[in-house]
Amino acid sequence: MKTRSVLVYCPGYPFDPEALMPSRPMAAAAGSLLEAGHMTHIRDYGTVECVERLVAGRVSEAAKGVAESLLATSASNPLQTLHVLWRVRAADRAFRARMKSLAREIADGVASLKGLHFAALMMNVAEDVEWAALIARRLRASRPKLRILAFGRIPELYGESLLRHYPVFDCLCTGDIEFSLLAFAEKAESPQIWHSIPNLLLRETDGPRTAARSEGGSLGGFPAPAYEPDAYPALRAEQKLKLFDLEDNRGAGESGHAFPRRGVHAGVRMKPVISVCNEMWRVATLYGARAFSLCGGEAPASHMAAVAHEIVRRGMNVIYSRMSNVRGIAPAVFPTLSASGCVAMSFRIDTGSQRLLDDFYGRGITVTEIESVLHGAKKAGLYTIARFTYPCPEDDYHTHAESVRLIERVRPHVAPVEIPELLPTSRWYESPGQFGYSFSRDDLVLQAVRCARKFPLPENMWRSVPQRVGGLSAAQVIAGQQELIADIESRGIVASVPEKLARLARLAGYNEREREFGRRVQEDFLRGDTAGIATLVDQFNEIACVPAKGVALRPFDSHRIAVGN
Repeated sequence: MKTRSVLVYCPGYPFDPEALMPSRPMAAAAGSLLEAGHMTHIRDYGTVECVERLVAGRVSEAAKGVAESLLATSASNPLQTLHVLWRVRAADRAFRARMKSLAREIADGVASLKGLHFAALMMNVAEDVEWAALIARRLRASRPKLRILAFGRIPELYGESLLRHYPVFDCLCTGDIEFSLLAFAEKAESPQIWHSIPNLLLRETDGPRTAARSEGGSLGGFPAPAYEPDAYPALRAEQKLKLFDLEDNRGAGESGHAFPRRGVHAGVRMKPVISVCNEMWRVATLYGARAFSLCGGEAPASHMAAVAHEIVRRGMNVIYSRMSNVRGIAPAVFPTLSASGCVAMSFRIDTGSQRLLDDFYGRGITVTEIESVLHGAKKAGLYTIARFTYPCPEDDYHTHAESVRLIERVRPHVAPVEIPELLPTSRWYESPGQFGYSFSRDDLVLQAVRCARKFPLPENMWRSVPQRVGGLSAAQVIAGQQELIADIESRGIVASVPEKLARLARLAGYNEREREFGRRVQEDFLRGDTAGIATLVDQFNEIACVPAKGVALRPFDSHRIAVGN
């Protein structure tokens, strides 16, 4: 049967540049459904208009008051600190009231659609969970027979825990969303056979039940993501950043104890070079977009080079950033990447301590290899981002100093510092005591939700930690992270700008001014400055978008080389 559906994304914390970018998983799911003859469209509320609505008026004024206190350089006394906390709570309450109103409105809008067979809600970060559940509950009350499911990074990581604590969803789609959601659509009206659908996590009376996990096949066999305005209306107006994620590989994260390793994560699949470049060319012809982010860090150097050569061969005027694995890259490929339009490379380093790399992280790389790769990227003119993790239970002042010395020797452009994250199915998660962590396995998703961001606090002030890191309290973990950041920045290297924001700055043309760009964006979001956020989107799109003929000078003809033309 052919179904009618809607794909919904309500970002729980829309004050994040990533929430304003087009969602590739949503577009990929829509493309798969539409290609098979189903009817669907995307309702993405990560837009400038949505941000303006959530903070207009009194909420914005409250946020500005908090920002003025937090951004003040003078030290505050305890009474002033209490006053700031009171204002934070007031601003967050006002923001949450607006979010509840928006979630109810979204649910009512979906419920009013005629002939709808199912609604799929995306949850990417912990902040999304509460509002997706609220939308689902309201939909359930008004449309009891409507099938409601969820997909995204959160269901992938916390599937059984999520379904146990939020039983409002009929099921969760995991694995290749193009494959599993289409399989669900084909059997949406036959719940008695849902157990036969691969990668589906079902809600049953005796607890969540997982169907067999299966890969959807070659990445080149999936339909193109549906970014057309009819399928993705939020892209029609200047409401989102025109920075598109591309995918040239999918599967496991980098090797090591911190990365998930079950089911479809067990292997890495490469997307055919022709398919990668065709998708890039297609998006460019739709919106004149010339800025892309290649996600997934497991492509080997040969595949990266092949994509780069194809971009050059087609004469495509694009810029892009990409993630990579120190183990899978060769410095000799960097000049080729640079020539094709790659402007930034991001590497997860974790630490400058060889002992921790071997024993605690299990990365299988050496400090010497790290230095060689980072030096090679810088020499090729690539904006080099080295991501560190600190503090872990095995860190001390020696490992702190080793990381700083590595940074001093290499001097990457940006060295953001992240706190450890326990991901389900990783060795850290499966054997936490062995690595010095402790957490409650039963309510891990609830802990993640409790540690979600609070409006309008900046990242270094709102974050808590859902797991115990050695003998450190959450406050000590954050303090340790900030200490390393301060140590790095005292040496003239940016460390306080998050990795994704740093890549956005480079693609926006803020060369050598990434700290200025990061501070501007963070202050705009902190103050609830909707005019500043809208200006950021307009300026980026003006830089990142050109007439389509400026991106692809001619339509691609796959037969030209074969016939010698």
